[in-house]
Amino acid sequence: DEIKRFSLKDVSEEGGVFQVGFSSRIVNALCSNGIYVVDQLQGYTEEHLSTFKNIGEKSIEEIKKKLAEMGKTLG
Repeated sequence: DEIKRFSLKDVSEEGGVFQVGFSSRIVNALCSNGIYVVDQLQGYTEEHLSTFKNIGEKSIEEIKKKLAEMGKTLG
């Protein structure tokens, strides 16, 4: 697996999970699991995300919807 490093610029601009309109709960859950940039989500499956604390079915649907709006999908 390739490990990607992201700069503060990546996180604070359009690609950051803070910027795309996710609920605070989802942003907090993603950040708690080391996901700060939307592109990182493409390396995760629904099953993997569902193991994160505070990420349930509704959160996964919200994530998938936002990704679809951006032309992206989960891994």
